[in-house]
Amino acid sequence: MRWVTGDEVYGDLSKFRAVIQAKEGYDYVLAVSANTPVWTERLALESPAQEPGGRARPQPSRVEGALAPTPGAAVVTA
Repeated sequence: MRWVTGDEVYGDLSKFRAVIQAKEGYDYVLAVSANTPVWTERLALESPAQEPGGRARPQPSRVEGALAPTPGAAVVTA
């Protein structure tokens, strides 16, 4: 299978979307709820930092000063 599709039950799960994005060779289209936060530009991310004696954060985080999200419904109607 090369494509993954799903309704907003799956599309609203950010961890589910992240797993699909991390897999090479998969394309996807997922519905999301109208109030799901979305960004109109790709965010700059910083790599997880390894803390002494601790674990690295599991996922990259947004860089300070990045654009704020917009509700999905506002982007679609724009």
